[in-house]
Amino acid sequence: MNDIVFSGKLEFLNLAELIQLIGNNGSTGVLQLQSSYEPIPAFIYFLNGNPVDAENGPDSGLTALYSLFGWQTGDFSYSVGPARKSKAIHKNRMEIILDGLRMVDDGKVKMVGPAPALSSTGAAAARARKMTQLKGPMVDYIYVVDEESFVDGEVVTQEGKHGSWIWVVLDGLVDIVKTTERGPEVILRLAEGSFVGSFASFLPGDHVRSAAAVARGDNTQLGVIDAPRLAGEFASLTPVFRRLLISVDKRLKDLTDGLLSVRAKQLQNLQPSQGLEPFIPDAEGKEGLFTIKNGQVAIVRHTDYGQIRLAELSKGDFFGVFPFLEFGHEPHGASVFASPDIEVGEVDEKLLSTEYDRQSTTMRNLIEHTSACISITTQLIEDAFVKAKEGRRRA
Repeated sequence: MNDIVFSGKLEFLNLAELIQLIGNNGSTGVLQLQSSYEPIPAFIYFLNGNPVDAENGPDSGLTALYSLFGWQTGDFSYSVGPARKSKAIHKNRMEIILDGLRMVDDGKVKMVGPAPALSSTGAAAARARKMTQLKGPMVDYIYVVDEESFVDGEVVTQEGKHGSWIWVVLDGLVDIVKTTERGPEVILRLAEGSFVGSFASFLPGDHVRSAAAVARGDNTQLGVIDAPRLAGEFASLTPVFRRLLISVDKRLKDLTDGLLSVRAKQLQNLQPSQGLEPFIPDAEGKEGLFTIKNGQVAIVRHTDYGQIRLAELSKGDFFGVFPFLEFGHEPHGASVFASPDIEVGEVDEKLLSTEYDRQSTTMRNLIEHTSACISITTQLIEDAFVKAKEGRRRA
């Protein structure tokens, strides 16, 4: 392991913030935590920004990692270098952050720290709400051509209107809002480093905004991205890479529709279509990236309360293990169901990874932003689904 690259106090940066910071930098290394209330240090091992294993006393893996969200005080240090650990954790970092903070808030994690920290309800809930804000990596100002200021409640983009501009949040917050029969619904709250806009902006023809963006806070600062330059970079991608990004963007739209359905208690809309059968079930462990040549595919998550259809895919879409994306779906966080006429082709992951590495920082950040949106929206769907099912059971 190489030398320590940064260190500090958990009182200044909590574990959720540390995981997000390391993740945004795609770093590989080891995070060490030490508390005066515990006899030995704990460790979290990262590969390309995602936790792959953890150790806390006799516990390891996800159990150990969740337990560390209860450490309220102590020291941390992060060292870059090979993690030298096999992958024992298959959830992606955004799911881990949301789950860990929720477990703290629900009293399912032992609090470690001085006596006042043992009463965690208010502080943990506040942190959980804060972490539902999607933060991005540091902004690449090379692609920022202008800056705009917005006051609280000011509309940045209107749902249903035409436009292809993309912004990056420099300061403040932006709500992504969809119109429903029940009124406006906030889907996500974006913080610094997140993008307002999607890959659909690069497609030919007029782009219709699928959601509104509304500034929150007295002085929200957005950077206007050099759209023609980024569109040129998108156009220079290989056809397979472009199709993959559009497929990922489509998956996010399906998830957004699913979230609105479950919030409206229309749970039947989240069930897989009839006639689909498991194609790559979780237990099979088959990994790879595939493109659909014919037929239909559904990405399905299993819960204690039943199945949730996360996305429906068709010809030209992609599924499987995405080499540079971690949004917590198949093969470990969801199963793949397919129609009887399914035909697929295997995709060369190494070529895609090489092409990804050649992209500008802004393009990679936009790709990572889309992946993080998928991860958070997935968790919001599952939470709302379970809550609705529990409500029906109590009734």
